[in-house]
Amino acid sequence: MNSSTDPTFSELNTSFTNTTDLFATSVSLDTTSHGFEEEDHYACGTFNCSPKEFVAFVLGPQTLPLYKAILITIIFGGIFITGVVGNLLVCIVIIRHSAMHTATNYYLFSLAVSDLLYLLFGLPTEVFLYWHQYPDLFGMPFCKIRAFISEACTYVSVFTIVAFSMERFLAICHPLHLYAMVGFKRAIRIITALWIASFISAIPFGLLSDIQYLNYPLDDSRIEESAFCSMSPKIVNEYPVFEVSFCIFFVIPMILIILLYGRMGAKIRSRTNQKLGVQPGTNNRETRNSQMRKKTVIRMLV
Repeated sequence: MNSSTDPTFSELNTSFTNTTDLFATSVSLDTTSHGFEEEDHYACGTFNCSPKEFVAFVLGPQTLPLYKAILITIIFGGIFITGVVGNLLVCIVIIRHSAMHTATNYYLFSLAVSDLLYLLFGLPTEVFLYWHQYPDLFGMPFCKIRAFISEACTYVSVFTIVAFSMERFLAICHPLHLYAMVGFKRAIRIITALWIASFISAIPFGLLSDIQYLNYPLDDSRIEESAFCSMSPKIVNEYPVFEVSFCIFFVIPMILIILLYGRMGAKIRSRTNQKLGVQPGTNNRETRNSQMRKKTVIRMLV
């Protein structure tokens, strides 16, 4: 599952709703780097910290150390370039060559499109957060759209992989059933249905995501400099949104895929052993060819 909220802040959903629990803890801050008064310790429990210090205490530093931000940007930049170029090439090749218009390639096309959308809408913002974590600069509409599209594209990828695995399972273990259902229209209907289901499933993340703020405990005033995009901590604490999403869109599909490919591997092995067993006089060349075909199919499964 892909959490569409910012990774740095998602872990704060539980803690920051109970900010009064934080005040009993004395916090040691680097005063020289922030230009504060020459004191070694600031005890937020006695309200000796300013709003800026309180935000840093709860949300952490506004930016990562320069070397970490540069390293992460380089890594994510490489992922972005290779992902965009690779998925674009997949889409172009499938569209331009009619021979590639098969049910299997339709699933690959769907997967490439969902990956492209996530790379374009999600990854650049993730990288930007390592340079500027708060306050949020994009506003509420972008926060909701980004959360919605990121979740929806993740669900599309998961559903597409499951559908593709089911297609391979039927082709290997139940070829007659697949032959009875064969057709491009069937694949298109399945892909359309999984896109619709994915976007519907992602609607709660888009609706519940918003610009969140910390309140300064001394006067309960909102700290504008603490703005960040996330789901409401109160909702996350009351309803297991992330837990349900994790189970439905990660755990269950993963178990299903493992079972399908395990069954396919066992079926291929059984067929190969039967062919070798009923042909005791087979020469070495035919035996080697059979083993090569077996290895090829196993590599395809992997």
